[in-house]
Amino acid sequence: MILLLNKMLRSLLLVILASFVIVYLVFISTDDIHFVNRKDWGVMFQAVIDYYRELFTTKSLGVSQRLGPIDKVVPEMFAKSLKIIIPAYFISVILGIILGLVHFLVRERKIQSKIHKAGHLLFGAIPDFFLLIAVQYGLILLLNAQIIQELDLFGDETLMNVLFPTIIISISPIFFISNITYHSLLIEKDKDYVRTALSKGTGHLAITLKHMLWNAWPTILSYTQTLMLIIISSLPIIERLCFYKGAGSELIISIKADDTYVVLGLLLPFLLLVLISIWITDFVKLIIVPSSLDKELTEDTISKNKQLRTIKLIYHFLLTFPYRKAAKKVIRFTKENPSFSIGVIILSGFAFMAFFGPLLPFIEGKPEADRLSYDENGRLLKAPLPPGENFWFGTDREGRDLLSIMTLGARETFTELVIIVTLRFMISIPFGYFASVHKGARGLLGFTNSVLSFLPTIILIILIGNMDSVKESYSRYAFLLMVISLLDIGRIGEIMRQEFNRINKTDYFIAAVSVGTSWFHIITRYYIPNIYQKIIFIFISDMARIMAILGGLGIVGVFLAQDMIFNQNTGQYEAINLTFTWPSLLANSLTDMRTAPWILFFPTLFIAITIIGLNLFGAGLKDFIDKQKNNKEKKEDQKAELKAAAAKNWVTNDSKEKVSV
Repeated sequence: MILLLNKMLRSLLLVILASFVIVYLVFISTDDIHFVNRKDWGVMFQAVIDYYRELFTTKSLGVSQRLGPIDKVVPEMFAKSLKIIIPAYFISVILGIILGLVHFLVRERKIQSKIHKAGHLLFGAIPDFFLLIAVQYGLILLLNAQIIQELDLFGDETLMNVLFPTIIISISPIFFISNITYHSLLIEKDKDYVRTALSKGTGHLAITLKHMLWNAWPTILSYTQTLMLIIISSLPIIERLCFYKGAGSELIISIKADDTYVVLGLLLPFLLLVLISIWITDFVKLIIVPSSLDKELTEDTISKNKQLRTIKLIYHFLLTFPYRKAAKKVIRFTKENPSFSIGVIILSGFAFMAFFGPLLPFIEGKPEADRLSYDENGRLLKAPLPPGENFWFGTDREGRDLLSIMTLGARETFTELVIIVTLRFMISIPFGYFASVHKGARGLLGFTNSVLSFLPTIILIILIGNMDSVKESYSRYAFLLMVISLLDIGRIGEIMRQEFNRINKTDYFIAAVSVGTSWFHIITRYYIPNIYQKIIFIFISDMARIMAILGGLGIVGVFLAQDMIFNQNTGQYEAINLTFTWPSLLANSLTDMRTAPWILFFPTLFIAITIIGLNLFGAGLKDFIDKQKNNKEKKEDQKAELKAAAAKNWVTNDSKEKVSV
């Protein structure tokens, strides 16, 4: 119980620290006076203290010029959001554990196992906003075809208005918990107590339910904080697309309206919700497996003659190349590594689209706006136009071909991904190394990881992007790319620290250090060969995570590159997008969802396919490398056995010769 209280107190202190960070970010993002004093830490610290003093003395969240007394508005909106959050949380935990159990029990059955892997790939990796848009677009098509009657999916008044976003927001967390459960059981199956139970004749199902699942509970429950963060991070996007007037959708509106105290009144309860979920989890872990609380969760310039000679060599190669034999090898490789092959095909298609797509004849190099046009029969057409023969993906509200825009934006989209992830790893890898050898760096890494684990990434990016200096800055694009890169360095830095620690404890590394091997050779001979596979896999999977985050930012109307233009009708400055990246095409989600859903569907479809391709490529590459490594180990074992057999035969023959003499 003392250990439980100690962990609860530690979580409370981290939440208090995270709340101070949130209040500071909200002040400098939505309040001009505080923004001027953002670098004066004494003034800002006093402002945060004054806010909490006012909150606890008056017991009031303040008054908003837009909404009135915040004490009346925030509880009502937060109560609506809890109708989604709480059911989604328990549905995710219960169904996720059941699905993970089923996947573990049928893992050796090829068909069932492939079905579970396909389901995890389709529903666990695809962003929930794409599932929502795809379902809504499909229902709209069915309604237009008069196949189904009208369904009320938008709003917050009926039971269907609550069930629909709850189901959508639960899908990705279900497969997240399922994956954790499955891998936790895989770790438990090779332990001694399982072999002992099997030797006594206990059935596999009984062992799994009574022993393995019981011992896997601490690992599964340790991810409930991440589960709550996933739900809270998805909530603003899902509520916005469903026109659900809850705390999530109002949070986005309040940030853009610079309504400081409404933003704080909505964000702080979310932090409290994360804290409560951690406390409940720790209490359950104390009841189930008390010893689990004292364990930390750990988690891998050619001349013309040469040109002519080169052309001759290429021509000779094309004539003599064994096409049939190569085709057979490609087919066999594809059958043996389907995930890797499909991922390569998807990513190769997008690479072709990014580099050669603008050269295709049906792609407009510079899409021209044409809001009004005429068809072959002389009828007036007004943009946006739905998908058809002339426009395969339809047009946007300016009358521009959506396929051409997406093709031109492919290179920009993937450039952003590569830049963000590269910057993140350039910082995380050295950070993880210094944390493995220096106590201060290790403490800083743990502190950074703990604080950021309470704050939804997308909310932090929205707050930072809403600052006046960032809105109007010429370097906004580079600054936000750096911000997105930095917000998750704690997680990757911790993974790298564990990898460096593992290498530092090996005998060959200790021997290399003891004989005075230079650091250049240590890095090139010991570190890089042992961690490059892990870095490649995490790099690819992190690109999928960043793509989902960028898609969410697009839906809430946050552009990485923008220009502020004064709107004479509203009397306010408005942000204008300056790129054709796929996420930026989702900015008018509220309007497009009702009147032109194809404008949302096709960019989110490309985003979803990209995430699937990255996940398939990463998982397939990992499996391929593991197969190659296992085959190499088998060959080495066979060579060792042959050498041992040859040595044994030599000893036997030599002894026989001595006896005969």
